[in-house]
Amino acid sequence: MALLTSTVLADKGYYTGECLRKCERGQITAIVSKQNPPSSTGNPAYTLDKFKYNQESDCYICPRGEIFPNVSKNDAKEKVYRSKVCKNCPCKDECTKNKRGRQIIRGEYHDIMARADERFAKNMTLYKQRQMIVEHPFGTIKRAMGYTHFLLRGVEKVQGEAVMHCLMYNLKRVLRILGTEKSMAAIS
Repeated sequence: MALLTSTVLADKGYYTGECLRKCERGQITAIVSKQNPPSSTGNPAYTLDKFKYNQESDCYICPRGEIFPNVSKNDAKEKVYRSKVCKNCPCKDECTKNKRGRQIIRGEYHDIMARADERFAKNMTLYKQRQMIVEHPFGTIKRAMGYTHFLLRGVEKVQGEAVMHCLMYNLKRVLRILGTEKSMAAIS
């Protein structure tokens, strides 16, 4: 029996540890754009991805080469990394607003999210195709057709209205691709 593999392309809203873990457990390859939170100071030189993790020593190394050891308890779900050197660092104001210095929290989903980041980097062209294909209908419905919000209230009514928007979009596409004569001939 052959195993089927699935690849899913999703936007930043699905970049959560729980979603990515469910995909891995279901043997689904998820290619998801990463949510890039800025550093607390806004300085790109000190975003979290600039702090490198050393698995052997279970520590982080900051862009200036300082070591951030694991200071959390052994049974903690999230590991906390902090350096005593931060308090006197000349770049502290560029790196963090925290008076005690920079702190890094490594959550239970960190490894899953790191694998997702690698997949995304390797599949950038595929993801760009997703943007062109998937985002086009929404942009057309909102901008060109003027449907910026729903007029009705209630789940069933809004779903019906959304179906009508999609139907109108699809009819316009058919007319644009086939032309009026071929479309009318296909209906008759």
